[in-house]
Amino acid sequence: MLFQKKWWLLVIGVAAMFCLGVVGSGLYPQLSDSDLGRGDKRVKLASASSLSLPQQLGLVERACTRVGLLIGSLLFFALLAFNWRWYLATPAAFLGCVFSGGTLMAIFRISYS
Repeated sequence: MLFQKKWWLLVIGVAAMFCLGVVGSGLYPQLSDSDLGRGDKRVKLASASSLSLPQQLGLVERACTRVGLLIGSLLFFALLAFNWRWYLATPAAFLGCVFSGGTLMAIFRISYS
């Protein structure tokens, strides 16, 4: 077998890091890719303060939703790599998606209140 379980998990991990970068860049829509790559803190702080609270909350909610979807899809593929049947992995991944996204939204809702 060309791809064993450990290789699928490696591919899943690399894909997760890429998707996490996409989610993180969505938190700072006003910054360019080069600014995000450099990690320029001064520009990041200036752009974050220029947004109103509802706009900031909208960005955080979208990021929480994307992280929830990322966790759900990664859970699905990880369960498939561990030889789960697709009809068992699908509801488990859906519950992981809803739970993780909902928990993150609840945490950030409380911190913004």
